[in-house]
Amino acid sequence: MNVLTPKAVALAALVPVLWTFADAPLLTFRQRFVAHRWAERMVLFSIELNLLLLWVLAKVLVGRDAVIAPDGAELAFAWAGAVLA
Repeated sequence: MNVLTPKAVALAALVPVLWTFADAPLLTFRQRFVAHRWAERMVLFSIELNLLLLWVLAKVLVGRDAVIAPDGAELAFAWAGAVLA
């Protein structure tokens, strides 16, 4: 019987959480802005914070941070991400 490593357990714990929040961005399209919807904004903020913390967990605990840009294009991707944000 194999004993799972903490990294494998952490990675397995990420999958159901990401699956749960996968449709959250789609639910916010075409909604009108209402100034007094603080509860909904707190929920969305907590989802964003959870995703950020899951990324940190994957990077630190599992040691996985895949490079998505080809060599030499990192700066262009960084600027494109900053503009989109």
